[in-house]
Amino acid sequence: MINEEELHFVDISFARALCKKYATDDQSILLFLTQLFKHSRKGHLCLKLEKNNQIREGADKAIQLFSSEKNPPIYHYKDCFYLERNWSSEKKILNALSRLMKSSPKKKYILKDTAALDSLQIQAINTALTHSLSLITGGPGSGKTFVATKIIETLCREKDKPTIIITAPTGKALYQLKSRLPNRDHSLHFHTLHSLLKLSEDPTKEKPHIKIFADLLIVDEASMICASMMERLLSSILPENHTCLMGDSHQLPSIENGACFSDFIKLNLPPTIHLEKCYRTESPSLLKLMTCAKQGDIEKFISLISLNNSELLLLPPEEEYIVSILKEKIEALRGLSDPHEIFQTLEQQQILAPKRPGTLGIDRINHLYHLLNNTDIEPIIVTKTDHLLELPNGELGFIRENLAYFKLPGNKIRTLDKSSLSEFETSAAISVHKAQGSEFNEVIITLDTSSHDIDKTLLYTAITRAKYKLSLLTSKEILHQILSTQTSKDSCIVSRYK
Repeated sequence: MINEEELHFVDISFARALCKKYATDDQSILLFLTQLFKHSRKGHLCLKLEKNNQIREGADKAIQLFSSEKNPPIYHYKDCFYLERNWSSEKKILNALSRLMKSSPKKKYILKDTAALDSLQIQAINTALTHSLSLITGGPGSGKTFVATKIIETLCREKDKPTIIITAPTGKALYQLKSRLPNRDHSLHFHTLHSLLKLSEDPTKEKPHIKIFADLLIVDEASMICASMMERLLSSILPENHTCLMGDSHQLPSIENGACFSDFIKLNLPPTIHLEKCYRTESPSLLKLMTCAKQGDIEKFISLISLNNSELLLLPPEEEYIVSILKEKIEALRGLSDPHEIFQTLEQQQILAPKRPGTLGIDRINHLYHLLNNTDIEPIIVTKTDHLLELPNGELGFIRENLAYFKLPGNKIRTLDKSSLSEFETSAAISVHKAQGSEFNEVIITLDTSSHDIDKTLLYTAITRAKYKLSLLTSKEILHQILSTQTSKDSCIVSRYK
């Protein structure tokens, strides 16, 4: 019998509905389908089952049960089993990748001015401008934005009035890129991936098949792109043009299915350049800690964070420290009226928590902020994209009296009536996923005993949000557990392409 205590009721419900549709009460099939739905819900494209796995019997029976269907709900490739939607996404990604790898751009360009560039940066620029599709990966401070600038400048010198599109999965990541890239003659066109691909949030609406007409397409934060969006993106690219995917493969993947950017790097297709040198020098201890987190070097990580110097601080995972931090933040905001000064104060420090529940979770910390706040300023985060107001999911701002304030490129301020906002919440603490695409002078990460299923990828991503200082509210035991854990999303992109 199926042990319902170990599985989520949503997975069991979907599995039972599918069994009912195909008139089977076989418990081994039900168990397999429940595990398959669970695996998909956790972001995997497929479920890998060896021949001796106890669930394999139900998997083989399910494949047999659905074998007569023209469009079966379950597919398999060797020892890997898929829900139909995941199989379809992976197949379309592979087909699009194969098409692009067999093609060449109409025109190839070579960088001429190589001054102030290292060999890998030169290689990255030339690769992007001589291939239909390329990847540039590197950690914080490795110069990805600098390389993107040089790619744009080279193309603009070689081609008269090129069409250049810059895109990213989130509006916040796009805002960061827009503020850093030169756009003197307004030749750059900025779009979120959703708007570029004309994707609707309404699942009942048919998604149009589009083609992207651009001499150069740069996609930032590509590690955050899920399989369904990667499928749409690759299918829309014209092989005669240049497309460059940029990101950090060690950061968190999308919260949805797939980790395509990491899969492509493992495959070494498209042509991939790894920017290895870090050019940031303002926080050497912080940079060393990032490297330790990325490599899972537990002893060195704990040794560094235990130094408690001006850049790194280790505190016990206790509420009194959060209360003290919140009080200091509230006091710093007291009496401020200039929106620019308020934003400057808010951006000095941000609390990141991996989960909502828990003694140091997002909900508890934001509740504490409300209890302690005796000013008229409330930091907020947009929790759902508002296309009408052009407010992306994850946009940070603040409310003062009946007005909401948000930053625009060029250090401009946008003011809205509070009542016009649809979905937002207090942002004294936000999730690590929501923080992707943002940077803060100081980051405070809370990791309590509820962080048992957190891995080093999330910790590394959280650390990379800090520019100058990092405080960790946790224990050495919890850190040891997190740094020992490495999870990845299952797919067969690498094996099926080969």
